[in-house]
Amino acid sequence: MNSPITEEVTETEPVVEEVREEIAVDTATPTMMSESHVILVMQKSIKACELRGFNYDDVQALVQAGEEEFEGVHYQTGLATVNMTTIFGLKEQKVKALCSNGKVAKWLWAVSGVEVQ
Repeated sequence: MNSPITEEVTETEPVVEEVREEIAVDTATPTMMSESHVILVMQKSIKACELRGFNYDDVQALVQAGEEEFEGVHYQTGLATVNMTTIFGLKEQKVKALCSNGKVAKWLWAVSGVEVQ
């Protein structure tokens, strides 16, 4: 007879792990980046204050999100989970990075698709 499995499942917090890798990118032709390159590009963009209203310390997680076409242009995408202070207190938000040629071309709110201003 088989006995029931009684394993305890615990949730873990996502970890933001800094990728320390240099990228050699030919900006004349679009190139596909690896997952770690997409995350590195996102990190560099946030640290350069290109994601307005957020600091790198606000970032909870960075993940590659695949590919998509936006306004007729093909991008690799990544999602950043960030903490944002609102009138309702600290809220977790998701923003999407549209990456092309080794840099973040645009940051969008993940739910609405509106550019982060």
